[in-house]
Amino acid sequence: MVDNAGGFEGRFGVGTVVSPRSISSSRRLRNIHENPRVALLCDHYDDDWTQLWWVRADGAALIADDGPARAAAVEMLVNKYEQYADDVPSGPVIVVDIDSWSGWAYSSA
Repeated sequence: MVDNAGGFEGRFGVGTVVSPRSISSSRRLRNIHENPRVALLCDHYDDDWTQLWWVRADGAALIADDGPARAAAVEMLVNKYEQYADDVPSGPVIVVDIDSWSGWAYSSA
């Protein structure tokens, strides 16, 4: 699982910048190289179960170490989180080309 510190633009989801020093991050990158099919999952929990929901985006991941895809992803992160303006992330980013969406929300019907 990767925390999605990025966002979505069009059909692309941008995952977090991966720390090059993290063992779990390096395994995650190897997993993506071996099988680029990934899912991004976002959910909302509330003690009031009528407020529960989740959404999942499935697609093919690309690890961007440099180039325009990485630059666009980092720009998205910097625009979303002001603390990145002074400390721009340096690791690779995971960009997902989303090809399907699914989800669920509470319904009383």
